[in-house]
Amino acid sequence: MRPLRGPDRATPLGSFALRLSLSGLPGQGGSALKRARPWLAAAAIVVLDQATKAAALRMLEMDGEAFPVIPGLLWFQLILNTGAAFGLFQSLGPLLALISVILIYAGYKIIRHEEDPLLVWSLAPILGGAAGNLIDRVFRGGVVDFIKIPAWPLFNLADCAITAGTAGVILYALMTRRREE
Repeated sequence: MRPLRGPDRATPLGSFALRLSLSGLPGQGGSALKRARPWLAAAAIVVLDQATKAAALRMLEMDGEAFPVIPGLLWFQLILNTGAAFGLFQSLGPLLALISVILIYAGYKIIRHEEDPLLVWSLAPILGGAAGNLIDRVFRGGVVDFIKIPAWPLFNLADCAITAGTAGVILYALMTRRREE
């Protein structure tokens, strides 16, 4: 007959059974909170993006004059952009919504299974920004843009998040290629 296992050894984190039962809980050495953080960041981007667009819609006149925030550097001016980021591809509105859904789904699948933090944290703002702009396309018929800087088309916070995330993905690709060489 096989002997029974002895009592659990006490450690600074408690018994083995206690550690095992806590291992799946967020913040207890498990990965639940770690895996949730990029989704929380993406959700925060959607909330901030939609809140700033709602404020712009409330306070600015559509296609009105540019309101100087920092004269010579930053203005607010409200437009409804039926194209892609920075006013590109104006005639492709419904197709852009479909492309957004496909990209959000692909990003979701990658984040769900990816271990590299640079790629995960680069995709999170892209997903948040794409979701924010998709909400506009579905409920407003176009994307609300209101931030204006010199020599640049109007944009919004979702566009900023997408641009920052894209820079991160490019950095990830360059670093991955360098590691493989």
